[in-house]
Amino acid sequence: MDVSNLPFNTWVGLSVDGDDVVLLPEAPHLNHLGSVHATVIFAAAEAATGQLLFRRFPHFVDTCDVVLRSCDVKYRRPAMPGAVIRGQAWLSDEELDSFQNSLTKRGRAIVEIRVRVVQDDVEVCTGRCTWFAATRSAANESSDGASG
Repeated sequence: MDVSNLPFNTWVGLSVDGDDVVLLPEAPHLNHLGSVHATVIFAAAEAATGQLLFRRFPHFVDTCDVVLRSCDVKYRRPAMPGAVIRGQAWLSDEELDSFQNSLTKRGRAIVEIRVRVVQDDVEVCTGRCTWFAATRSAANESSDGASG
C-alpha cells in the first residue's frame, strides 16, 4: 500500500519518497499567519508512520484492519509555503518483532512509531503515532455480539 494514494493524502499533495519518507512538495494549505497549516504538517507525520507500517507489513492490506489509535505531536516551528516538507518515521527492529509476535499470538497488537517532520533540514514537528492492528479473524470474533 502506498499511503499517497489515499484520498485525503492525494488532496493534500503527499507523495512517497524512499522507504518511510513522505513528501509535501509545496503545501498550499496555509493558516491565518501565512505558514503551512498544522493539519497539513500532522498529515505528513501520520502518513509517514502509516507508510512505515504498510511497507514493513504489506500483507496487512489483505489480512488486517489497521487504524491510528492516537498521536502525540509537538510543533517546533512554522513550516513555510514553497519548500518541501518531509516526514520520516522509524521503529527499532526489536519493536517491530514485538509487534509482529503479539499480532501472531493474539491476533491484535499495538505499536508506537516515532516520527519527525522537517523542512530544509529544520525540524518543524516531532511525535509518536500509535497504531492498532487486528487480524480480520480476530476483529470478527470480537464483534460477534460480545460486549464489554
